[in-house]
Amino acid sequence: MAWGLKRQITSRTISSAARRIPVSNLMPGDAVWKPGHVSIFERWKDRSKRQYYALEQTTWGGYAMRRVRTVPGNGRAYRYKRLTSRPRRAAPARPAIAAAAPAVEASPSTGSAAAAGASP
Repeated sequence: MAWGLKRQITSRTISSAARRIPVSNLMPGDAVWKPGHVSIFERWKDRSKRQYYALEQTTWGGYAMRRVRTVPGNGRAYRYKRLTSRPRRAAPARPAIAAAAPAVEASPSTGSAAAAGASP
C-alpha cells in the first residue's frame, strides 16, 4: 500500500516490485525484508545502523504501527523499482523567531480573552 501498487505483494514476491540495495543505503520509504515479513524503513535509530524505525502492519486489516526493529543478519533491503526521483533530505531546522505579542488572559466574568494590563 505504501508504494501505491495495484496488486498485492508479499515477502516472497517483493522482488517483482523492488530491487535489492545495500542495507547501509536505506532511505525513508524503502523496505526491509526478513523471512516472512516486510516493513517500511523510516529512519535509523542509532549510528550503528542496526536498529531502525519501521512502519509495519503485523495483522491483516490492522493499522500500520511504528516500531523499533533490528535488521536481522539475513535481512535484505529493497527500493521500489519505479521510484521517479531521489527522496529529498529534510532541511536542518531553523530556530523560530517569535514576534513579541501581548500576554493574553481569560476574563473570569466573561470567559473572553483580554490583553494583560489593558483596562476593561
